[in-house]
Amino acid sequence: MKKETKEALYSLLDLMDMLGSIEFINMDIDKANSIRKEVLDVIGEKKEVSILDSNTEELLGILPMLLLDVNKFPSAKEILKFAEKCLNIEIKNYWLKRSRAEVAGIVLNEVYEQSPQQFNKFLKAWNKFNSESNSSSLDNKKLSDEKGFMESWFEFFDSYNGVE
Repeated sequence: MKKETKEALYSLLDLMDMLGSIEFINMDIDKANSIRKEVLDVIGEKKEVSILDSNTEELLGILPMLLLDVNKFPSAKEILKFAEKCLNIEIKNYWLKRSRAEVAGIVLNEVYEQSPQQFNKFLKAWNKFNSESNSSSLDNKKLSDEKGFMESWFEFFDSYNGVE
C-alpha cells in the first residue's frame, strides 16, 4: 500500500474520532472501533498501542481540539513547529502544503506511532504547564510580556526539559 494512501486512511480515522467526540453527533462506538480495527488490519501496521498511564488516552482525545484551536495554532506551520519541538516528530516538507486539519491528523498519526515513553514525557510537561498556567503567576507573566500561547509554551517546555 502506498504511503500516501496509509496517511489518508489515518487522517480519515482521526476525522472519525473527532466526529465521535462532538456531543450532538450520535456515533455507535462499537461500530467505530470495529471499523478502526479493520482499517488498521488492512494497513498492516501496529494494531494496539501500549499505554503507560491513563492520562495518555485522555490527551490523545484532547489533542485534536488543541491542534485545531485557531487561537493557539493559527496556521499549519505552527502546528508542525509544535509537533517537531515538543512531540519529537520529524517534519516532512510536503506536510507544509497541507491544511490545518490535515496537519492535525498527520500529527495525531505520528503521535500514535511514537513510543508511549516519548509521548508520556510530553504529557508530563503538558500537565505541569497547564497547572502552572492556571496559577496567577504565569497569567501575570503572560500579560506583562504580552506573549502568545506558543511563545509561553515553548519557553516553559525549554526550561522544563532543562530541569529533567
